Amino acid sequence: MSNQKGSVNIALVVIIVILLGTVGYFAFVKKSEPTQQSNSTVTPSQDINTANTTRTNTKATWKETTYDQFKNLAEWKIDENLSDWRLIDLDRNKLDQYSKGIIFQMSKSFNETGFPGPDVNQQLEKADSDQRALENAVKKVLSDNDWKFVVGPSEGGFYHDYLYVKDNHPLILQIGTRDVVTGGMIVLIEFQY
Repeated sequence: MSNQKGSVNIALVVIIVILLGTVGYFAFVKKSEPTQQSNSTVTPSQDINTANTTRTNTKATWKETTYDQFKNLAEWKIDENLSDWRLIDLDRNKLDQYSKGIIFQMSKSFNETGFPGPDVNQQLEKADSDQRALENAVKKVLSDNDWKFVVGPSEGGFYHDYLYVKDNHPLILQIGTRDVVTGGMIVLIEFQY
């Protein structure tokens, strides 16, 4: 009988240890899963929120947005912080309805000082072709980015101003076609910011 009592005690201890181990295992696994789940859930949402915050905080200014539309079309000469428009044949009254601002100007010259040498005609043809290509590229960007044409030149001449508007912001496209000797072939864009 005492052998049976000892065996029952050992069996009882083994069953209690197995029960405690099973309960402890399930308790540990259940506690670990939510912690791991919440950590993996929090990290991506934090990354998403950080990314959204970064995009929101780095919103481009009007000047950057407008300049970015044209910057890759040519090697522009840039003049910033100008206080007045450089107009040739556009009536200044056309700009009076728009708010005033600082002017950003970008220009590309094709024969700044004329063409020297015996191959003047070849140089002029190349410059004329390059200028027309840039003029067409600028007009395409204006059209693709919802700039609305308002008014252009009213008479012939070497220089012409074209007024475009977007979101009540004016932009002037100026095209200059001077002669071979004196230079003056230019594409110029100016806008307020």
